[in-house]
Amino acid sequence: MVKLTGERKAVSSALLALYGFLFLIVCMQPPPGWEKVFIGLTLIYWTGFFGVVAGYFWGRWYSLGLGLSGLVSAGISIFQMGPEPVLVFYGVTHGLISIALWGNQMAKTFDGKLEWRKRFHLNEESTDKLGKAITRLGMSLPYVIMYALAPKNGSALAEVAGYAGLGLAGLGMFGFLKQKTWSLAALVGGAVMTYSSVLVFSPSLSLFENNNMDSAGVLGAGLLATSLLLAATQPYWQSVRRALRA
Repeated sequence: MVKLTGERKAVSSALLALYGFLFLIVCMQPPPGWEKVFIGLTLIYWTGFFGVVAGYFWGRWYSLGLGLSGLVSAGISIFQMGPEPVLVFYGVTHGLISIALWGNQMAKTFDGKLEWRKRFHLNEESTDKLGKAITRLGMSLPYVIMYALAPKNGSALAEVAGYAGLGLAGLGMFGFLKQKTWSLAALVGGAVMTYSSVLVFSPSLSLFENNNMDSAGVLGAGLLATSLLLAATQPYWQSVRRALRA
């Protein structure tokens, strides 16, 4: 995958736009109670499309995360329901997004540019940490949105905590793009609020009843969101430890 950077960029952009359009169409007649979820998914895919087409330094990392997130979701669904054609298509196309954007040659078009590194005074190690964090944030956002905005059977406290988790995750993403130290605290706060919401929400579920499959999926999204938000902070754990010791 050393050549064809323009073609690979076009493939990833086209697939991100495809899902942006598909979720937008679903927004027009969504399942009851799921309107906000599909609006949120539409926005994050259009953000990925815009980031890749514009060549922003974060565009490749963020869209890699979206692709990996879709691949993981498809894998879990196929494991539970079997290789349904829609699920296979969803997984393959998201895998293509990530494959098309993978590698050093593609990095030169995005995060490999020197101008933005000079602006933030980043060396190779700092750039690598930032890349891992933004990729994991890109993976987490679909799950954060699905959990925070999905209906929760009248559990008001779980909804408020879920919204707080989404807000803090968005704030943390913004902080990372601006290289702000407080972004780590925002992401940890987002993970804590999301997990707190899960703890409030989960006792009301009976996961073994068929009519609660949607709720079980929402609960799973909350646990994945919590794990991935914490994983996004992991590249900076040693730096935080060193700072605290000093």
